[in-house]
Amino acid sequence: MVGQFDFIPSKWLSCLSKSRRNTPKLLAMPLDIVNQVFEKLEPVDLLVLRKVCQCLRAAVDKFRIHLDEIRIICNGNKVFIKLNESCIEYTKTTTGGAKVSFNKKIKILEKGSYMDIAANDLGLLLKHVSRLYFANYVPDIKIFITSFINVLKAKKCIHVRSIELGGLLSRDVQSILRYLDAQKLDDIILWRIKEFNQLERLDCLDQWRSAKTFQSWHLPLKEAEIKIEQLFHFNKFKIKLENFSIEYAVKIRDDLLRRRSFQYCCILFDTINSITLFELKKVFQPDVSGRDEHQFEYSNRNNTFHIFILNSHFMCSISE
Repeated sequence: MVGQFDFIPSKWLSCLSKSRRNTPKLLAMPLDIVNQVFEKLEPVDLLVLRKVCQCLRAAVDKFRIHLDEIRIICNGNKVFIKLNESCIEYTKTTTGGAKVSFNKKIKILEKGSYMDIAANDLGLLLKHVSRLYFANYVPDIKIFITSFINVLKAKKCIHVRSIELGGLLSRDVQSILRYLDAQKLDDIILWRIKEFNQLERLDCLDQWRSAKTFQSWHLPLKEAEIKIEQLFHFNKFKIKLENFSIEYAVKIRDDLLRRRSFQYCCILFDTINSITLFELKKVFQPDVSGRDEHQFEYSNRNNTFHIFILNSHFMCSISE
């Protein structure tokens, strides 16, 4: 499949043609000089340079390209791939091909859909990134998701530390997570996930169980969509619930706060199932007075915790 990085810029062709005549070849220079040249190039330039020859591919791989973050955004009939400060735009043409725009340059590719080409280019980038962000704003993304998951499958294991997914189906989230390195993945952020009631399937993944932090925001989760104890293995988590109940508070007190790995949780909620905030506080402080105290401390055998309860917020963290 042809992609953006299969095209070698003219500046590199010019450079290479000169090197064949009187100027020294790049790889004939000392390694520290070569690395200094590589350091001045953008990640996309390095990825293109890998396409020149096997020697340059080996040199670039030894240098190691690093991307802090890749942002994939599907919006309208476009896919955007943002790499640090650079952005590549993939658009569907009237003939069914793809228009690829990067750095004020445009290439028209007659073969292959813009979604397939974008997914193929991602295959060259994913092994170099620390954080992956994927946001979908279109109703039908099946083609891109299928291509993207095939790319992940070919790579077998992606070593990202943080992933943020939005606007996807729960089963797509599961398919993506299973190809991430469970030993590397620390942070999971999910928002606007459809059919979130399939969380139990995520709970079976090593990637889910090994991650240290979790956030889910934008839409409140219903009680039928999540069992709060499925989040207790995270060191830190932040979620938004439709309801918060006495049962949730008891599970937090008797399970979560007894785990030595726990550090912090924040739970936003729309309602508290007809109970008062005072009743909620009594779960942690049975002898609490009727005074309007929104924050207090709770202690067990493991630690002392600072708890804040007010309106639609429940927050708990280890007291310093």
